[in-house]
Amino acid sequence: MKRLLSIAMLIGVSWSVCQADETGTPKIVFDKMVYNFGSTAMVQQVAGTFVISNAGNAQLTLGKPATSCGCTIAALTVDKLAPGEKTDLGFTMNVSIPRGIIEKQITIPSNDPSNQASRLTIRVEIVPAFEYNPQALDVGHLRLGTTTNLTIQIKRTDGKPIGIKTVDANAAHIHPTIEKSEGGTNALTVRVEIVADGVARRFNNTVNIHGEDASRPLLIIPVSGQIVGDVFLTPQQLVWGIPDPENWPGPQGAASTTRRVIVSSSVPDQKLEITNLSSTVADLKVTLNPSADGKFEIVAVLDKVPKESIAGTVRFETNFKKQPVVEIPFTINVLRRN
Repeated sequence: MKRLLSIAMLIGVSWSVCQADETGTPKIVFDKMVYNFGSTAMVQQVAGTFVISNAGNAQLTLGKPATSCGCTIAALTVDKLAPGEKTDLGFTMNVSIPRGIIEKQITIPSNDPSNQASRLTIRVEIVPAFEYNPQALDVGHLRLGTTTNLTIQIKRTDGKPIGIKTVDANAAHIHPTIEKSEGGTNALTVRVEIVADGVARRFNNTVNIHGEDASRPLLIIPVSGQIVGDVFLTPQQLVWGIPDPENWPGPQGAASTTRRVIVSSSVPDQKLEITNLSSTVADLKVTLNPSADGKFEIVAVLDKVPKESIAGTVRFETNFKKQPVVEIPFTINVLRRN
């Protein structure tokens, strides 16, 4: 009788334990809710780990982490935790801005009834490693055949050696060079020579400052200006926007098909002559209309919509030795609907 009573008691205890397991509650706990990297400079990526614990009395099941942007990747070591167990949530975040505060979130689903979607935050403040002046070069108007020189003063802000090894530009008429500076090892001067050669045009280029890794510039400095000659164009480029090619030109007619350019001269003692006017696109017809004041009007008429967006030039020759050929860039933007 006593033996039967003992067995019954054991069965009762086992049933009670099973009931506790079935009715227990998982509880998700993090070592931190915000991973703050503080201030940093010259980084392309940051990485870290959140630690997740189960402080409950039932198995904690974790879902796949979801990040607030594609620049952040997060992954769990394991996705099921018994009471008292821990796991790591590792992450990497790409840094895409030169300065400012970045905050991204990671959301962790779980079966914790009181916290079914936990949100973690990654925070980093990107501070510029360099101060430089000016931050952009705008040379204004440069006459064909002239050369100008400008300087950029660069200083490293964290006290380390400057670390700049090479400089280059993305245009052949811009020639940057490094000069020694009296500011010590953490400062230098970049001299930028701009040669107004070729044809009259607007330019928007960059000077690129490199460190040890030449594949990614430390600094990118915009350089812009206008190379002008004896011939002036108003406007200096032509653009056609065609949002509905199937019904073009529509009710606006000539306003949609036609663009005009006024050509004038800055040479007072020489009359401007224009010959051999042409277009690089056959369906863009160009004609020349002289006026009594010595100016010319170029009329460009688009006869047919191209199959896709294209760019080209309207070209003509002049009697000016410094500017024998003038090119007017044009763009035809065609929107194709699905």
